[in-house]
Amino acid sequence: MKHLVLLLALLLFGACQKPVQTPDTLRARLEAAGVMTNVKSQDEAFAAVAKDAAAAKDIEITKQAVGRIVSMPLKDEIAEACALILVKKADFAAANLLARMITSVPIRERTLMAIAKSQ
Repeated sequence: MKHLVLLLALLLFGACQKPVQTPDTLRARLEAAGVMTNVKSQDEAFAAVAKDAAAAKDIEITKQAVGRIVSMPLKDEIAEACALILVKKADFAAANLLARMITSVPIRERTLMAIAKSQ
């Protein structure tokens, strides 16, 4: 019985994890988002790619995805989210690059403060 419970727990844990985002996968997702015609859907797709790329520490794809978001409020939100993901991964230089993409002064200042105060 213990083995069955352990097996079920392992299966459930494995099913909850996202697949590994390789550079090729991220690039393909970025390209797919780029050919979408609905701007709102395209922005949502770029936002998802940006966050996954930041989590994978693929800074170039992160910057490209954030840079292609049309909605400025969403672009700022995602740039901040990506910068904070990179702070958690101790990549402060990359976090700084993403923070500088933020156009809203209060959001940019808040993000830079989080980077400066992180340890």
